[in-house]
Amino acid sequence: MFILGMDIGYSNLKLVWGDSNAKKPAMAVYPSGAAPTDCISTSITSGGDHGGFKVSVNGEEYVAGIEQSSIDGWERVLSKEYPFSIDYKALFHASLMATKREKIDTLVTGLPVEQCADKAYKERVEKLLQGRHEISPGRFVVVHKVFVIPQPVGAYIDYLMTCENPAIVSASRVLVIDPGFFSVDWCAIDKGNFDKASSNSSQEAMSVLLEEAGKLVTLDHGRPFDLASIEDAARGDMQVPVFGKMVNLAPYLTLAATNVAETVMRKVRQNLRRSKVQGADFTLLAGGGADLYKQSASTIMEGSQVVTAYDPVITNAKGFFEYGRG
Repeated sequence: MFILGMDIGYSNLKLVWGDSNAKKPAMAVYPSGAAPTDCISTSITSGGDHGGFKVSVNGEEYVAGIEQSSIDGWERVLSKEYPFSIDYKALFHASLMATKREKIDTLVTGLPVEQCADKAYKERVEKLLQGRHEISPGRFVVVHKVFVIPQPVGAYIDYLMTCENPAIVSASRVLVIDPGFFSVDWCAIDKGNFDKASSNSSQEAMSVLLEEAGKLVTLDHGRPFDLASIEDAARGDMQVPVFGKMVNLAPYLTLAATNVAETVMRKVRQNLRRSKVQGADFTLLAGGGADLYKQSASTIMEGSQVVTAYDPVITNAKGFFEYGRG
């Protein structure tokens, strides 16, 4: 049985794929930029090629899996309708193309907690992904089964598979916090059971944090930045060009996280108070912003053991793959 764990984020596309008995499935992380071919800016230094996957969407050619800063004249989708956008479909087709398969037996992906709780919304996504897809002219891939689960559950499954004491974790109450680009998701898993009352989403996400960091750099150096440039630097070497020199973005991200992450963590704690069982034995941080939330999580979730996923960026996709194994 061939399985694809697919995590299409606003900032990164994370994939894990292989046979169900594979000891080491294939893994990949790509930028989640996607746009029509004529909206891709020309690269002078790389012969005009920004990489990515050339895919078909509704009969038109798109390039998916590229940096947002290489796209010009195409409006990025940042809304709850993202899974039904052309951008998402292009990235989905790129995901299928990456596997080099004609058939996917089981595809597992995730949604933000708030959206996954909406049965009709979830079923729309499942219907969108299932079936026969033309990923490039004359090239088709068939997806048989589709499972859509809450995003942070993937991180929980992956942590169970990689931690030193899975028996302790599975017997505990675990709060999973997944800071994504558009939303921050959290869910409580109590002895392996999903606690809906203690799970939710917030829009105070990485995009807000990155924008704040960009403003702080501008205040110090007088050079404005767009969100895509800050995002590319955060994903890469943490350096941004400022009037002939390179400036380290990391301290600005840390400073921005102090305000943004604390706001989110207070919402999380308030949400937990509605549950019959308050607090958590473990607080598991996942996603690309995991490290930026660690200090605030340690302060506000006092008494809880704060841990970070082994590979936080791709942890959800790894968990999705394991879910597909059953």
